[in-house]
Parts: sequence; structure tokens; C-alpha cells
Amino acid sequence: RRVRLYPDCQALPRYLPSDHELAAACEERMGTPMITSWLTWATLTSSAASLITAIAALIAFIFLSRQQRQTERQIAGATSRYMYEEMSKLLGILLDNPDLRPFIYEGRSLDRARTSRQRQRVLSIAGLYSDFFEQLLYQRNFGNLSRDEYTGTWQQFINTILGSSEVLRNFALENPSYYGAAYLELVMTVHRSISAKKLSDALSADLPSD
Repeated sequence: RRVRLYPDCQALPRYLPSDHELAAACEERMGTPMITSWLTWATLTSSAASLITAIAALIAFIFLSRQQRQTERQIAGATSRYMYEEMSKLLGILLDNPDLRPFIYEGRSLDRARTSRQRQRVLSIAGLYSDFFEQLLYQRNFGNLSRDEYTGTWQQFINTILGSSEVLRNFALENPSYYGAAYLELVMTVHRSISAKKLSDALSADLPSD
């Protein structure tokens, strides 16, 4: 004796000569056409599979997003440490060569170098600072340095040093092939701002006082 199960239909524990008779008997007992039951079952199965697939895709998306954010934070942290280490090296050079500091931080012009050797040393430290500033821009533009750190720390630092050091501005402008467009544009912006201020101050000085 064979016993077959159909959706929404009780087991029919009787010997039936064919599936057709079994389907007919089930239809008679349940009052619902078997084809409708099969379609309903297939629809439910398909819907459940789609739901499971959507949930799995969502979980995978969340997991990958978290991994990506973690990777970005790790890269930003490593880049930040690297840039501070490079800055420390530059400060170490100035510490060992205090006569170079006024050319970078105090606005002393290159023509005030006492000797030819000092002039060459000033140009060397100017090149190192310019390379460092461009590296900061490069790391920021490529997303390796966080926006908050760059705008909150490095951007003001770069603008301040460029604004105070004629040597750094002139070094970049006289050697444009050494640097990319982003850094040259930054130097030009600072240079134009300083030139405009000098012109304004000169015009104000020429005005007659009351």
C-alpha cells in the first residue's frame, strides 16, 4: 500500500491505482483544486527564497561596509602617524641648524643669507618643506588623510608657514616642474593674497592723514 502526501491534503491511506485518482480523491475531500494548492505552495516557496536572499544580501552589505570603514580608519591612522614623523624630522633639522629657522618661520628672505653655503642649506630645507606640504595635499586628495585632521590641523599649518616664508613661496614658484598643480595653486593663492595685502598697506600709507 502506498501513502502519498499532498499540500493541504490529509494522507490517503488507501491503495490508488494512479496519481490521477489520488489527485481526484484529494480534490473531492478538500474541495480545492490540486493545481491551486500546488501554485500556492510554489508561490510561498519562491517568496521565502527571495526573502532569504534579500536578508543575506543585506547582511553581506553591512559586513562589507563595516570592513571598509575599518580599513579606511586604519589607513588614515597610519598616514597620520607617518606625516607627524616626517614633520618631526624637519623640526629636528631646524633644531640642529637653528640658523635656518628664521628663513622658514620668521620671513627672512634668501638674500639675507650670510654665505653661499648657508644659501644652499636654506634652499635645501625649503625643498624638504615644500615636498612635505605637497605630500600632505597628495594624501588628502587620495583620501588617506581624514578631512577632519587636514582641515583642523594641517591646512592652517601649511597656510601659515607659506604666508610667513618668502623662501618657500619663491622656491615653488621658481621650480614649478618639481611640484603638481594642486600645490602650485595653493602657493599662488597665498602669494596673491600677500601681494594684495602689501599693495593695500602701501596705498593706505600714501593716503594723507586727517
